[in-house]
Amino acid sequence: MLKEQLYPSHDALYHIGRIEEFHKAFLLGQIPPRLAPTILDSIGYPLFVVNYQLPYYFAEIFMQIFGNPSIAFKSIMSITFMLSAVFAFLVFRNFSSNIASLTGAIVFSYLPYRFANIYQRGSLGESVAIMFVPLVILAIHKVNRCTKFSIVLLTLSIFGLITSHTIIFLIFLPFFILYPICILKFKKRMIARLIIATIWGVLLSSFQLLPLIFEKKYMVFDQNLLGLFDDHFISIPQLLRIPMEGINIGTPIQVGITSILIFFLSTVFLIFKRNSQTAFYSERKNSGINAGGETNFERRSENHSLQAVGIYLFLALISFFFVTKFSIFFWENFTILAYVLYPWRFLSVIVTAIAFLTVILVDNLKLKKLLAVLIIFLSVYTSRHYFLKPTQLKHNPPTATLTTQSEFDSIWVTEKTFNARPIVTNTSDAIISNFINSPFSISFKTNTKAPTKFTVRKMYFPGWQVKVNGKNHSIEIIDGLISFDLLSGSWQIEVKFSESPLRRTANLITVLSFAVLIFIFVKRPKLLQP
Repeated sequence: MLKEQLYPSHDALYHIGRIEEFHKAFLLGQIPPRLAPTILDSIGYPLFVVNYQLPYYFAEIFMQIFGNPSIAFKSIMSITFMLSAVFAFLVFRNFSSNIASLTGAIVFSYLPYRFANIYQRGSLGESVAIMFVPLVILAIHKVNRCTKFSIVLLTLSIFGLITSHTIIFLIFLPFFILYPICILKFKKRMIARLIIATIWGVLLSSFQLLPLIFEKKYMVFDQNLLGLFDDHFISIPQLLRIPMEGINIGTPIQVGITSILIFFLSTVFLIFKRNSQTAFYSERKNSGINAGGETNFERRSENHSLQAVGIYLFLALISFFFVTKFSIFFWENFTILAYVLYPWRFLSVIVTAIAFLTVILVDNLKLKKLLAVLIIFLSVYTSRHYFLKPTQLKHNPPTATLTTQSEFDSIWVTEKTFNARPIVTNTSDAIISNFINSPFSISFKTNTKAPTKFTVRKMYFPGWQVKVNGKNHSIEIIDGLISFDLLSGSWQIEVKFSESPLRRTANLITVLSFAVLIFIFVKRPKLLQP
């Protein structure tokens, strides 16, 4: 990561290209960016209409400073990785000791799948999104404690997670629901505050979320991507590093040796504690002795730990199930699951659950410091080759569209759409003058002596408009491009991309939601306090 050159990974060059296109669109004043300004000879490819955007806004900060997309990419990957560890530590400190919190944060950071995202896959969106997972949980703790401005923190954390990677938000949603209800035992009033913050975070995300939901239908996204899961299940031997013929135990897409150990110890801890607790109270009951030897706090603390261990083990197990092909029935029959695309994305939930289990074990077992040192050593040592000598040896070259499956092609695209042709063509050799061309608009004058069809080499997507002599004109889509008919005469033509009514509404909701949040924060802060 510290080397000058960009490290090889599956998607790094894709993100480098996208960072450049995002930067150019930003400089051209298209905010939020929707189209890639220059790829495919400036055809107007809708690269950012439904794609996540916050990681590219973060990258834009470094583009403004350094103007180098490689530096921007590596900076975001590095900073978000470190911040994820800090946020995890702060979460764990809410219910554990410093040594246990530190151990949990290191486990959260150094399990193999974290390095799969950073080095092997080069997944910018997922890497940024994972930073927000512990921040959301931290904000939930603060809401539970009625901390000042905790609703603001939770709102912004949910906004950050959704706009970094919406699918990661959906994967962790069951975790976020179970955590306050089953582990923190939120009261109804606190749950109401959580719901308000969640809705507010969703409203802030409208500029990205609404096009994703309602304009994805204009792309071949579903037909190109929703069947990908079938080729990306991970076998149990690979997940558990079991040496077998044809099994790559060196891949970072696995649960890791540390996770296996923590899961085993947690299971033993849960069984032993439950049995010993049952025997203890049964003996006292049979002997007629009140179980007052323990304080109410100690009993509640132990019960809380046991329940939490059970929930984390369940989340890890169900996530493990979804990573394997045993879960194919659910992937084939529940569309929302198919949108996850890659089953091994559930490894992120396993990483998080294992980190929480680590904290509970270190705090509840004897020889706390020795156990912490051993777990930290094992976590770092068994993952050393994933960050010291990553397994990905070469870049995957990006496609012309900067997509892996052409998933952002419009539904009107044909094999002729991307053919080389003049920017404007017509059927009657009409004279064109005063021609002005920019990535998001074209204007010219023309004189036609007969009815003429014009075709503009811009990929049609909702938002493109044609104006003739200042008035809106109908558009015909031919081979995925913008086409329109003119009668004989003299015409001033303007072809321009702007936000569709849906996207304008989405942008307005985001702006108003931010405005209300800022106004209340500055002028009515008491409304955000318990």
